[in-house]
Amino acid sequence: MRKVVCIMLVLLCAVGMSVFAAAQQETRQEITIGLFVKDSTTPYWRYLIKGAKDEAARIGGVKVIEYAPIKQQDIEEQLRQVEDAIQRRISAIAIAPIDSNAIAPALEKAVKAGIPVITTNTRAFYDGITSFVGVDNIDGGLMLGKYLAEKMNFTGNIVIVEGNPAGQTNIDRMEGFKKAFAQYPNIKILTSQPAMFRRDQAMSVMENILQTHSKIDAVVAFNDEMAIGAVQAIEAAGRKGIMVTGFDGAPEGIKAIIAGRMLATLNQGPFEQGGFAVRAAVDVIQGKTISKWITTGGNIIDAKNAETELKRFDGLL
Repeated sequence: MRKVVCIMLVLLCAVGMSVFAAAQQETRQEITIGLFVKDSTTPYWRYLIKGAKDEAARIGGVKVIEYAPIKQQDIEEQLRQVEDAIQRRISAIAIAPIDSNAIAPALEKAVKAGIPVITTNTRAFYDGITSFVGVDNIDGGLMLGKYLAEKMNFTGNIVIVEGNPAGQTNIDRMEGFKKAFAQYPNIKILTSQPAMFRRDQAMSVMENILQTHSKIDAVVAFNDEMAIGAVQAIEAAGRKGIMVTGFDGAPEGIKAIIAGRMLATLNQGPFEQGGFAVRAAVDVIQGKTISKWITTGGNIIDAKNAETELKRFDGLL
């Protein structure tokens, strides 16, 4: 009889442990993070999403729901997507805002609904954000601007190809580059025109600029996609000796540097921007205190280190 009782107790304990483990797993699976990027086609966002999903898999019990407008820089669609995420009562939002001002009311609504918000890559102009994951875009622009000025021997004509003027990344990068070039009186900014972070649009913008300006020494593009678009226009026009810099550290830009088509880019750490954002969101959900700013990347990539930096993308290209 005693033996039977012991066996029953063991079975009951096993069942209890199984139920407890299942409950824990169910609780973990309730963590759903809405990851909002700026479009569904630009390669950079695919790497950021890859970093986010890899980190979610490492943590376990975390689901990343991807939100990406079909059209590039479509703030109206991103706003609708945030509203959808709020209605679904997801656990947290990690977002790269298209328009840093326009997104603020939607993020405020999420926070009031009890959904913590992490911004990644691009800040939102709203004080209720839990944390920002990304580079210091002002310092990045300043550093890359000084680097380019040195390569130009501190004299010459520069063209700036902007992204979306309404985004915090664009605003801060512009401030950083202008601070850098202001230190060198013999460097002149000929023009600054937006191309909405798109390669095709940058190519078109650069074609028009090349027709207007006969003496261009360097082009500053605010992401690698636009830098490659500018390079394509320069090559098609047969113009020589124009240095081009990007801003991302994505493999497309790194390969262009290795091929001698681009001079340099600034590494933003796309995998880290996605991965750290997911980790930050999970930590907040679990009641942990996190930093208001989690930094990624920040180093210049040029011919000296491009081969090494490209290895970070092994198996993904």
